[in-house]
Amino acid sequence: MDRHSYTLYVAGGSDLAARALANFERLVRGRLGGRCSLVVIDVLVDSRRARQDRVVATPLLIRDAPAPVVKILGDLSDDERVLDLLGLPTEGEGRSS
Repeated sequence: MDRHSYTLYVAGGSDLAARALANFERLVRGRLGGRCSLVVIDVLVDSRRARQDRVVATPLLIRDAPAPVVKILGDLSDDERVLDLLGLPTEGEGRSS
C-alpha cells in the first residue's frame, strides 16, 4: 500500500485555515487513515520555509508523495475536485466510512 505524504501551508489560525484542515481530515485522512501523514506549516511563523517552497498564497495543500507532486489552493471544500486531483476514491469507491 502506498504511503501518502502531505504538507498544508496556512496563514495563522484563520477560518480558512481551519476549514482547510478540517476538510483534509474528512476527505483525505478519512480515506487513507494511517497511510497518510500531514505537516502543517504556518507561513507567519516559518516564512523561510514558505519562501523556500515558493508558497505565495494559502491555504495550499501539497501532496509530496506518491508522485507526482500535486498542489491545491483553497480550503479544500470542493470534495469532488480535491478527490479527483489527489486520485482518491469518492464515497461510492474504495474504503467505506
